[in-house]
Amino acid sequence: MGAISFVQGFSPVEIVIIGFIAMNLGLSGFYFLHRGVKKATAKTE
Repeated sequence: MGAISFVQGFSPVEIVIIGFIAMNLGLSGFYFLHRGVKKATAKTE
């Protein structure tokens, strides 16, 4: 389990910060992807 041993190298505070940043990146990425899909579908209609 490489992921578990990787996480154990961090302190709990670092895990929270990294998780928070990853979540924000994921949400913004999903948001831009969703907007791009909406624009693409609007053009084809």
